[in-house]
Amino acid sequence: MNADIFACIVGHLGLVAGIYDALGIGEVIDRALPKTRHHKLPHSIVVKAMMLNTLGYSGQRLCMYTNFFKTVPAEHLLGKGISAEDLTEDVLGRTLDAIHKYGATKL
Repeated sequence: MNADIFACIVGHLGLVAGIYDALGIGEVIDRALPKTRHHKLPHSIVVKAMMLNTLGYSGQRLCMYTNFFKTVPAEHLLGKGISAEDLTEDVLGRTLDAIHKYGATKL
């Protein structure tokens, strides 16, 4: 019998991603920071990725996020169709700029 089996360990990152979604944090961010560019990811997904990266104990620079998300199941944690290659330094920087412009404390 030939079956396609996929297994991955998400550990505490899965719990954080699930709570982020259950609390509706992404919807709050999307209302405050609507996507205005042509990049694939809304700011809410980028913020979620930043949180997961920080909790992954990596403390990597923005240019290294792609490498971190190659080691975890990004699509399961961030959403269908999202891959490590979507988390570019440019996308992360634009989200940080949007947060700064809106006001981090206000957000």
